[in-house]
Amino acid sequence: MNICRRLQAAVASAPEPVRLLVIEASGIVGIDYTGSRILQETVVALHARGIAVALARLAAERAQIQAEQTGLLACLGTAHVFKSVEDAVQAARSGPRP
Repeated sequence: MNICRRLQAAVASAPEPVRLLVIEASGIVGIDYTGSRILQETVVALHARGIAVALARLAAERAQIQAEQTGLLACLGTAHVFKSVEDAVQAARSGPRP
């Protein structure tokens, strides 16, 4: 899945250690099972490196339902799903990670 390679490349090329990765999901209208599983594997790998992963602006109702059904939301944890990127960053500043 291209997004997972991009996420890992972004983390690897960051000038400073990454503590939080926020996926801005406003353009996601659907999440299939295979894509969800690959993203979940990426989230688990990032968590193992001490990097918190948050999902922000998942607005499409169909995508929300599919994220729930495929286990993506459970993998992220409800505390890591936000209405805005700003909310995700503020929460990371004030709370525990992964």
